[in-house]
Amino acid sequence: MTPYLLKLLRGETKYGSLKYLDQDALNIAFNMNNIYLAKDFDTIYTLKNELYDRSHRKYQQTITDKTVLIHYTGITKPWHSWAGYPSASYFNIAREQSPWKKYPLKEARTVAEMQKQYKHLFAHGEYIKGITSLIKYKLKK
Repeated sequence: MTPYLLKLLRGETKYGSLKYLDQDALNIAFNMNNIYLAKDFDTIYTLKNELYDRSHRKYQQTITDKTVLIHYTGITKPWHSWAGYPSASYFNIAREQSPWKKYPLKEARTVAEMQKQYKHLFAHGEYIKGITSLIKYKLKK
């Protein structure tokens, strides 16, 4: 199975290159015999929502007490240094109990990450850091 999955990840498929590498490769490998789990086992949430919710509470409509697994989508992930929102607290709790707790959160490296970073820093009211991040983004862009 591993060689076949690696072949798929290299883009050697009848479908061409894959957009969502891991999910698409597994779907193809298992002949699209998907089992859709209840929403609680794959709760999808994007931290981009936090840019539009100044209360930072609307996530509770998606992530509930019944949620078992959170699938954070989008560029900004809870392991990014600028993602300090209550909706990322679940990741932080797990991180504190893991071997990775001693490592720092990830900084922006790509242009896309830099673009998201400055927006989130502004949303946090960290204007000096946000302007610095915006300048880095513009210079790298």
